[in-house]
Amino acid sequence: MRLEFRLIKTMKNPYLIAMMWFATFSGLANQGFTTEQTQAKQSPQIPSKISFVKDIAPILALRCQGCHSDQKPAMGFSVSSYSKIRSGGKQSGRSEIIVDGKPDESRLLEVLLSDAEPRMPLKLKALESHDIQLIEEWIRQGAKCDAPTIETNLVSLVPPEILLQPKPVVVEKIKVPSKSTTRPIVALSNDGKTVAIGENDWISIFNTTTKGESQTKVGPFADQMEFIWIDPANQFIVIGSGRPGLEGSVSLWNIKENKQVYRTVLHKDQILSMSVSPDSKQIATGSYDKSIAILDLKSGRVESS
Repeated sequence: MRLEFRLIKTMKNPYLIAMMWFATFSGLANQGFTTEQTQAKQSPQIPSKISFVKDIAPILALRCQGCHSDQKPAMGFSVSSYSKIRSGGKQSGRSEIIVDGKPDESRLLEVLLSDAEPRMPLKLKALESHDIQLIEEWIRQGAKCDAPTIETNLVSLVPPEILLQPKPVVVEKIKVPSKSTTRPIVALSNDGKTVAIGENDWISIFNTTTKGESQTKVGPFADQMEFIWIDPANQFIVIGSGRPGLEGSVSLWNIKENKQVYRTVLHKDQILSMSVSPDSKQIATGSYDKSIAILDLKSGRVESS
């Protein structure tokens, strides 16, 4: 009787009824969308024989070499060649980094899993489950090397079109909002009237004096966005972006036309800092490759590096 009375009393509260309705139906909607997404996106099959050159090297070059190259091997671990990978690093030596035939005992696989502490790549999007499965099966098959030599540079094994190919972006309208897969980048104009939010390959431009949806969108972007700057006239935005271990670039976009004015590659690694001069005429950038560059904002011409 007490339980029944409490339920009746709860159902008379409009706020609680609304909350229950939202929780129930939003959950069903999300569940349906997830199922539909799963059916539409089928993971590629794992080949019966894993190739280090074709299957493993591209993953390590694109997702790991940014922090684990010979120039700056984080924790002393480099993936620049098969030999360097097998040597391990400061935390995991040769006998721990890869245990042939035993992926569950291999540190290389362990740090890629979702429950790893820390999980690699550090502070970046996790590897796709298919890529993790490839590495797991490669180790299970003995982690063999089919490169010309065990010292062959990793990047040289990967075709340039794979290293430099733009990542796929969705241009059409998305009917159901999806969770962000990237770290949001936010910028505010000097007059406080414009806000730019970079997320999931696009930059949304908002007018702070009005309410509602974004005023316009700029993009899509193939590179990983790191910095955004809005010019004083609120007509252009500058984006500092890059690909870990490959390049760092600055691009200028016309907001109203959603058109790229220029894109200048400045570094051999991603950009870690970007600053615009007080007169808005120059841009200075610093990269993970330990280089600094200064370019003319209007033309994109490099003035110093």
